Amino acid sequence: PEGVPSPETSPFLGSPDEVNRRAEDLRRSLHSRGYAEARVVPFVETAAGSDDRRHLRLQVDAGPRLSLTGVRFEGLNRTREGTLRRRLPALAGRPADPAVLDSA
Repeated sequence: PEGVPSPETSPFLGSPDEVNRRAEDLRRSLHSRGYAEARVVPFVETAAGSDDRRHLRLQVDAGPRLSLTGVRFEGLNRTREGTLRRRLPALAGRPADPAVLDSA
């Protein structure tokens, strides 16, 4: 997808936490652009002909780009629909970002 960085080519010396952080940062970036089903799997590989040079490779499955066409409420018993709509940002037409949906 547009905006996804190309594979990293410089040596990588980060910790396992750094590997996971980079993968999570990329996944969140994809989510914010509507790739709500994106999966990112990190691999740290030893460079050919070297025992100490490693490269980080992120395998990305972006999935389809999703956008919201509207919001529908069902099963409201005690809360009025207008109350819920005032609490939601204008979501129609925006990329389907799980973080935005969870915080709404």
